[in-house]
Amino acid sequence: MVGLLWRDEEQEAKTIAEGVCWWLGGGSMVATRTFSLVCFHVVPANKNEDYVNKVNRQLLEAVNSSGKIFISHTVLSGKYVLRFVVGAPLTEERHVIEAWKLFQETASTLLTN
Repeated sequence: MVGLLWRDEEQEAKTIAEGVCWWLGGGSMVATRTFSLVCFHVVPANKNEDYVNKVNRQLLEAVNSSGKIFISHTVLSGKYVLRFVVGAPLTEERHVIEAWKLFQETASTLLTN
């Protein structure tokens, strides 16, 4: 019954991405959600676009290097955008919470250094 745990993957994806952006103190949903794909980026306060792109690139590299989850990226209108998918058939709520915590911890470390 694992596949039935995520009846509204799109809403779950939106909730997680918005939570990540809020917790990081800035961020935005960059593209309209398509099913469970969320495109977003972290926007540190008072930073130029080059710095914002650098932070998001570092966040992607650090998250993927952890080996815990894998996210991809794209560039939309000159913005380096993170792509996060929620809702694979075996995805459970705990997986999403763990991913969210990983985003939090990693971004916090990047933004304080």
